[in-house]
Amino acid sequence: MIRVLMLLLGLAQSAKYGKYEVSLRLPADGLFAGEEMQIEFRVTDTTNVDPLMGADPVIRAKIQSAIDMPSMAGMPVIRETSHPEGVPGDYGLHPYFVHGGEFRLKLTIEPQGEKAFEAEFPLQVGDARPNRPKAVSPYKMSFDNNEIRITGPEGQVKDFDTVHEKKLHFIVVSKDLSYFAHLHPEPTSKGTFKLKETLPPGDLRLFADFAPQGKGGQVLMLPRNKSGKAPVIEDNLKVPAKLTGDLIAGKTTKVTLEGGLPLKDLEPYLGAQAHLIMIHEDGETFVHSHPIDDPAQLVFLARPPKAGKYKGWVEVQSKGQVMHKSFWLEAASARR
Repeated sequence: MIRVLMLLLGLAQSAKYGKYEVSLRLPADGLFAGEEMQIEFRVTDTTNVDPLMGADPVIRAKIQSAIDMPSMAGMPVIRETSHPEGVPGDYGLHPYFVHGGEFRLKLTIEPQGEKAFEAEFPLQVGDARPNRPKAVSPYKMSFDNNEIRITGPEGQVKDFDTVHEKKLHFIVVSKDLSYFAHLHPEPTSKGTFKLKETLPPGDLRLFADFAPQGKGGQVLMLPRNKSGKAPVIEDNLKVPAKLTGDLIAGKTTKVTLEGGLPLKDLEPYLGAQAHLIMIHEDGETFVHSHPIDDPAQLVFLARPPKAGKYKGWVEVQSKGQVMHKSFWLEAASARR
């Protein structure tokens, strides 16, 4: 899944189709023309319900989407193959609407070993916004004595979905992007997370990548400045490689790792074949993505939210060792 800064999932619709339930989640501020939007939905099996976790997620389903305008039959249909997100049972798509209006989303969902069924949802799309407002997350993070606490509209958040084998991914970079660490604090009985590592000194940016249960992915950033300078972290993946792709702000783009270790030598790391973390030169804008299903090479779907230079770190695991290699990329401004 591609996880980009501050996608706020607040508008939800749910419907049952036999034993399955499909829950649609839209951006909290709605859908708009002239921008690539992100729509997420969750598919569950209501015949198997855990008292704590709820209905079983439907994983590895084949899902095709089609978006049309019932009132304008001649309009081209937007078609896309939905991709799985980091949370089991969650899927996503990235439609682009040329203009506003009343659209319809049709999903053809084929669970493994079962017949396909169709789900349908109305979509209200607003006209293009002249100046896209910056999204502000309803969640907040505090970091004190190596303990991380997440709060939201409901107070302290204590229940989190597991995303790529962890409840919380904690990425630490220096403002100049010379220091990088991808850490995983342990959950506590208080609903907080305890970081066992000691953070270095310097002007740091702390990113928390997590998903409150049933609320979709969130990314928070907290600055931390302690006297001194963070060390420079060298790449420990020493083989030649380059990261290529024509990045455009606000667009989902394929980014390919050329070179690197042979795919046969890679081991699953945190539920994925590899990870790509990108931080804008402003030290605050964050992108986290994973490879698509390509048997020949590592291909990521990256969606930079703003134009400019990004430093990216590709993380892989081989023979039990986690390795990373860093790259600089540039995202162009969206074409008008």
